[in-house]
Amino acid sequence: MLNAAIALLVVAALLGLVFGGRYLNARTFMPYQATAAGKSWSELDPGIQAVVVAMLRIVGGAFAGLGVTILWLCFALYEGARWAPWAILMISAVMLAPAL
Repeated sequence: MLNAAIALLVVAALLGLVFGGRYLNARTFMPYQATAAGKSWSELDPGIQAVVVAMLRIVGGAFAGLGVTILWLCFALYEGARWAPWAILMISAVMLAPAL
């Protein structure tokens, strides 16, 4: 059971790294953001473009940081650290709850 939980956590961490990398390397906003904004990237003022790219990088860094943190905590969980599940829960909740 523990190995299955760790495997799922590793998958979640890797997804966090993938999404983090995607957002960190973004040069324009995502297609769904263009739809929500009702404007194409070229229609935005350069100042707004800079703010959007900065926010994408902040989100990307947060997702990458979450992925790395969960991967490291998986080692503690595998070694039997009783605090590791709670750390994973709290760190994930703090990161993901604002998105709800």
